[in-house]
Amino acid sequence: PLSLRPADGEFSADDRKALFREQIGALLDGGCNVIFLETFTALDELLLALEVFQNLTNIPVVTSLAVSEEGRLVSGESFPEAVKILRAAGADIVGLNGTCGPQACAHLLSKLAVQENDLLSVYPSAGKPEFYEGRFNYAASPGYFADTLPRWVEEGARLIGGDYGTRPEHIAAMAAVARELKPVRVKKISTVATRTRIEIAEAAVAASARAEEVSILDLLKQQPVSIVELDSPQGLSMDKFLAGAKALKEA
Repeated sequence: PLSLRPADGEFSADDRKALFREQIGALLDGGCNVIFLETFTALDELLLALEVFQNLTNIPVVTSLAVSEEGRLVSGESFPEAVKILRAAGADIVGLNGTCGPQACAHLLSKLAVQENDLLSVYPSAGKPEFYEGRFNYAASPGYFADTLPRWVEEGARLIGGDYGTRPEHIAAMAAVARELKPVRVKKISTVATRTRIEIAEAAVAASARAEEVSILDLLKQQPVSIVELDSPQGLSMDKFLAGAKALKEA
C-alpha cells in the first residue's frame, strides 16, 4: 500500500494508479510469476491496485488484507465483506497478512464460507513485537506456528506462510506439517462458535448483574474472600493459563 492508513488527500487516484503501475510493471519486467498486493488496510486502495494490475497482466494475483483482530479494515469494511468484494473484482487469491497472529488469523478465517474454487491465503505475524536491548523480539515460536497451521487449513486456507517476525525456522516447521494435510475445498460457516460467543456474552451480563447486587466489599463483611492473580502467559498459548484458572476455581 501507499500508506498503512487511508491516505485520502495525499495522493489523487491518478497519482496512485501511476505509482502502482510503476511498481507492478517493474516486478513484471523482472520476471515475476505471481504478484502479491499485501498489507492493505483500506479496501478502496487495494481495489485500485488490483485494477492497475489487471490492466497490465493476467498472471495470478494475491490480494491480502491487514485487518484488526476484530476483523475490520481501517476503511470500515468487515473481513468477510471485503473478501466478497475482492472475489467479485477478479482477485485470484484473497487472504490475511501482517497485523494478526496465528490464533487471530484462525478466528478470522472461521468467519468465511468456502466454495469449490475459492482460494484463501494466510500469512500471520509472529505475535506482537517487544523491543528489548535494541531489537524486536516476537513471541510466537516455529512450533507454535506448526501447531496452529492445521486450524488454518481446516478453515479453508490453501496458501500459507508467515509475515513479521517469522524466520526460516517457522517456514520449515510449517512445511513439515503442511505435507501431511489435505486442503478443505468446501466449508460452511460454523454456527457453534457464534452460539458459544452468545452464551459467553449472556454469562458475562448475568455475572455483571450479580456483581452489582453483592460487591466484594459486602462479601468481606460476611466472610473471608480470596483474590488471586495469574501472571499473563509468556507466549501466545493460553492452555496452561486456562488450566491454572480452572484449578484455582475448583480449589
